[in-house]
Amino acid sequence: MELLREKHRMSLTAIAAALEMNKTTAFRLLYTLEEASYVVKMDKLYELHPRLSLNSTSEKRSSEWHVSHILHKLGASTSRNVYAGILSENSLLVHHVYVANQNEAACRISTLAPAHQSALGKAILAHLKPAARLKLLSQLASDASEAIDWDLYLRHLDVVKQQNYAVDYEDIRAGLHCIAAPVFKAGEVCGAISISDSSENMPKRIIRGLTRQLIEASQKLSIEFNRGVNQ
Repeated sequence: MELLREKHRMSLTAIAAALEMNKTTAFRLLYTLEEASYVVKMDKLYELHPRLSLNSTSEKRSSEWHVSHILHKLGASTSRNVYAGILSENSLLVHHVYVANQNEAACRISTLAPAHQSALGKAILAHLKPAARLKLLSQLASDASEAIDWDLYLRHLDVVKQQNYAVDYEDIRAGLHCIAAPVFKAGEVCGAISISDSSENMPKRIIRGLTRQLIEASQKLSIEFNRGVNQ
């Protein structure tokens, strides 16, 4: 765990080599830690669970999403799952804020994901300052296990910024659609919110109407966050 705290993200082979143990033993230990929610695995890389790797700034930013009823109202009015995401280094901390089929606020960290893959991540990356965005994308490019056309990805982020929302049509998971919009605090993007559902329940033809509701909620949330800044 200390090794992952220092290196942030490592493969099984790298961990075994650094700790001078065989891969079978390392895998068994990592599997146990993963089952106990001490580490998480993304693709072939391991890192600390968000609750252990968050610094105080990230903790404060995370807690802010739980003080507003705006996201709960968004979930109730659209009858869909609502998520909120914030950046933590080059990863995305995703909170499942509203569980549609339970009609309640969840307010828990549900997953940790690479920042560039989801609609949530793209909504944030598109609105970062150019220097910060290029620095983060260079880090993501060095860590990514898949081949990505980053020039094309940058052009896609320009479109996301212009339209003020991002979409995910089964990009992350088969049969799942998602739309996301950025949230701002003190003039800078501080995260994003999204709604998602199955492609059957949320087909492309109804995305436009849902996007309007999502953007309205993101704007209200930005106002709420900035009210706290101005007080």
